[in-house]
Amino acid sequence: LAALQLDGFQSSSTTSSAATCAINLYGLPRAFESIVLPSLQKNVIALNPNCDYFVHAYNLTQEEAGRSGSGGEVRPDEVLLLEKAVHQINPNVLVKFAWDQEADFWNLYKGLIDKVHN
Repeated sequence: LAALQLDGFQSSSTTSSAATCAINLYGLPRAFESIVLPSLQKNVIALNPNCDYFVHAYNLTQEEAGRSGSGGEVRPDEVLLLEKAVHQINPNVLVKFAWDQEADFWNLYKGLIDKVHN
């Protein structure tokens, strides 16, 4: 399927739904297929069949060790499995993705984060 750019988000679906809510996911998609997606299917998607989904993820394939664990390989493309899972419940809702490199995030938001922390 061809991707479509819309307001910074890409999607293979252009059908607007009558959704009354939006589920927004943000971050580095660690263990998405094995842990995150099954939990989302059970606890979010099944309970919110008419919500649109917006995902803003980091496009990193390797994570350094740090506060969130020992680091290692990251498979950012796994987050794209969300679209199929959502559309199995309701093919009419929007599922859109935006990708950033971590450096892009810090370039855009460092000033705001510094202001909030001080």
